[in-house]
Amino acid sequence: MNKFLLGLDAGGGSARCLLIDLDSKTITTTCCPWRHPIAPDTGGWGFDLDLDAMWQLLGEVTRQAVQQAGASADQIMGLAVTSMRHSLVALDKNGHPLLAVPNQDARAADASMELAAERGPEFYQRTGHWPNPILAASRLKWLAAHAPDSKIALVLSLSEWLAYQLCGQAVTDASHAGETMLFDLATRDWAWDLINSLGLPRAIFPPPARPGTRLGAL
Repeated sequence: MNKFLLGLDAGGGSARCLLIDLDSKTITTTCCPWRHPIAPDTGGWGFDLDLDAMWQLLGEVTRQAVQQAGASADQIMGLAVTSMRHSLVALDKNGHPLLAVPNQDARAADASMELAAERGPEFYQRTGHWPNPILAASRLKWLAAHAPDSKIALVLSLSEWLAYQLCGQAVTDASHAGETMLFDLATRDWAWDLINSLGLPRAIFPPPARPGTRLGAL
């Protein structure tokens, strides 16, 4: 019986699945395009992620790949996920999204300019990033100003959200955390003093894990 590895990619313009036959080395890929709607009341600067629709499309491209490869579920030995950088999914305690945005969302432009004017060099020295509207620090500052009653329980990138949906484990890795403007590149851990200074709860940031870490079972 052949064995397969499966990869899912939530990209900026499409859902993709890659299925590798470990015995024959055959690779099967499937793809379905998607678009992210403009968020209301953002002047065209904001875009939303429709997480329910994306989850369904990722399931569909997975079914297509498995069928095309002639595989079955019990032959899939492992699954990995990836996604566009600079995405953000902020969840409440029930797992419902308070803010879910793709990489082109720039609604936090004003918040990022405030951070740049007040603390730009400080953030750049610690995180390698000058304040920018597509980075999580700016977006969370924007959310605090526009929805002050929001009770965030967890902040994830899109691929981290996919992993969380699949196995219930919330972690981050340096490739995504390093693009939040809240991750200390020297220590490879969250910059807790910067997080505290923005009034953000520590508990909403998942622990870092090395790429390839096993999170759960299929």
